[in-house]
Amino acid sequence: MKELFYFYPKQYGLDPAYVLRVSIIGEFNKWGQDKTSLKEFELIEDKTSRWVGFFELPEGRHFYKFIVNGQTVCPAMGFLTYSTVSTPQWAKKAVWYQIMTDRFYKADSSIKTPNLISWDSPPDYFNNFGGDLKGITQKISYFKELLGSLENIGFYLNPLHKSLASNHKYWPEDFMEIDPQFGNDNDLKELAEVLHKENAKIIIDLVYNHTGLNHYAFQDILKNGQNSKYFEWYKQLAPHPEDKIEIPILEVYTGEKPQNIEIENDPRSKAYNAEEESCISVWDGKYKFIITEPEKYKNASIEEIINGQSHYKLINLKNKPSYKCWAGFFEIPELNTKNPEVKQHLFDAAKKFIKLGIDGFRLDVPDLLEDAHIFWQEFRQEIRKEMSLQGKNPDDLYIVGEIWTLEGISPSYLCAGEDGKPLRYDALMNYPYREAILNFFSGEILNKGSDNICRHGEISVEELDKAIHRNISGASWGTNQVQFNVFSSHDTRRLLSALKYDTRKFKAVLMMQFTLPGAPVIYYGEELAMTGGEDPANRAPMKWDVYENLVKYNSPCHCEEQRDEAIHLPGCDFWIASSAAQLPDKSPIDESSTELRALAPPRNDNNVFEIFNLYKNLINLRKNYDCLINSPLFTLKACNNSKTYAYARYENNTDCVITVISGLSQAVDLSLSGMPFENIKNWKNLFTGKIYTNSEKNIVLKHEDFSDSFGVILVS
Repeated sequence: MKELFYFYPKQYGLDPAYVLRVSIIGEFNKWGQDKTSLKEFELIEDKTSRWVGFFELPEGRHFYKFIVNGQTVCPAMGFLTYSTVSTPQWAKKAVWYQIMTDRFYKADSSIKTPNLISWDSPPDYFNNFGGDLKGITQKISYFKELLGSLENIGFYLNPLHKSLASNHKYWPEDFMEIDPQFGNDNDLKELAEVLHKENAKIIIDLVYNHTGLNHYAFQDILKNGQNSKYFEWYKQLAPHPEDKIEIPILEVYTGEKPQNIEIENDPRSKAYNAEEESCISVWDGKYKFIITEPEKYKNASIEEIINGQSHYKLINLKNKPSYKCWAGFFEIPELNTKNPEVKQHLFDAAKKFIKLGIDGFRLDVPDLLEDAHIFWQEFRQEIRKEMSLQGKNPDDLYIVGEIWTLEGISPSYLCAGEDGKPLRYDALMNYPYREAILNFFSGEILNKGSDNICRHGEISVEELDKAIHRNISGASWGTNQVQFNVFSSHDTRRLLSALKYDTRKFKAVLMMQFTLPGAPVIYYGEELAMTGGEDPANRAPMKWDVYENLVKYNSPCHCEEQRDEAIHLPGCDFWIASSAAQLPDKSPIDESSTELRALAPPRNDNNVFEIFNLYKNLINLRKNYDCLINSPLFTLKACNNSKTYAYARYENNTDCVITVISGLSQAVDLSLSGMPFENIKNWKNLFTGKIYTNSEKNIVLKHEDFSDSFGVILVS
């Protein structure tokens, strides 16, 4: 397998000017005893005095050292180790498309979606829009229009778990059951089969750290206390065995009862039916808590009913729950994943989805589980066995963990066993790329490992370059190839909003997303320039009306000479036009409206038609240039003064891609000297077709080359 190596002279106290040649030595070349054999193990120096090596080496975990100028060994004492990781071949070539099922497309009219609101309503925390699994299946033609062939395209679906109490489905109420508002097992199986016929893959979200309050196990505990067979399924349910489980769910009292509850089958009512259960209904039935022995409360007050339950007590929202829950949210008590019954139940639930055709999983907050390393190692073993039983290649299993950094113990989730296969995950959601690039472009510095803004400012080009390479060096090359390069998601502001609707920056960021090592992820609607700030604004329904206008705009009857009018794009408040002169003279969006500003950018700053086609071009680029999948990254320029950043991916002289970022839209002199592609004579601008000639191992880009975007991609 090929593995990637970095050598930094200053790390070993060496002057970069002194370093003329660097090789790696190890058992694979007899520790450099034969000097002539070192030639094939020489690293290449990029334009920042960083030496990069990419070699075919024995699989597994092995020792190595660097040898500088054929005589200085680094480190002088001890050894370095590399460890190869074998990840799925299809995932290395993948382009991902993320879908929140409820927000994508509604096709099944027989489904009665609860809390349904109109498709063009602003998103909120409580209501649903009606998207379903059949809706995704019906949009295969759309995916082909955007993505071309669906071979090696991966689809990631947010949770499908049954969860009445949440519209995002991250508060599971039954791990085995698909939420009825999305459809059923057959709908998911049909979707998987349709995608597999197109040689595409599909993974779904698993939320195994916690459940919702309505999960049948938690409800049984509230009813039966320690006599429940599920009592050991959860963490720290009460400080002492005799204590009640306290749930902070009540709003302020008005009169004799909290504002947010009703009593269903009220024992104090003449309509009370002793054959049916009575319960405390919270927020119009979002949660229901069984009242045990309701006959005891025929003459009781609401407060006496609430306080009289044997095993639980509902308390005011301002208080803390008595049980362990994720991030302090009382709605989601954490599971005890050390418990063998819990573990087996969760394994079985995942196996069910494998049987339905799922190819892998995205894991929600997976590092927070009890004994997480053990749990996920056993999980992977169990799922591989199930894939074999289903006649699938277990090496095609793809698992990505939602961990936002590659620091601390995070890399331990990515390591391999003695056979070189991943022990736990194939990849992480690669937010560090996004963080570094937004820190450079957005004018805001993010808090580490989050989408929260720390302060205003920006990092330098050198800091950007170091952050990117630090991220790459934090994992094996096999892992880097399948990293989940997410720049927008359901947990972040949409990219165009984070960049304050600056499409020149937006285009440049997309160019980086598709040309850095790893697999790019498209969050549904980004290709239609959808915007959205913090949750829930980032989870708006897909803008199909925008796409329909694009189809109309690009139809034969709207050829270039006939496009003499701007077309209004409803929903996002966009316009598309052949020239700026066609745009209507109208006032910009009211800047005083926070909601409007979060949901729609100023209308003249976006060209959706260009953005949609930019995605198509970038997807084709990735499909046609193997260097973007198989080759390391060489930094060609990192100039702080001109805010210029350039890097290359090189396979051979007909398979090389250079990405150039000019933050100030200045002319760029790009030296190719010393690079393996220094003699390629002509380079083409991917988007304009302009040819650039390599003159004395140097390419010159003019400032007008960056008029449409802060980025340019050159191909050999």
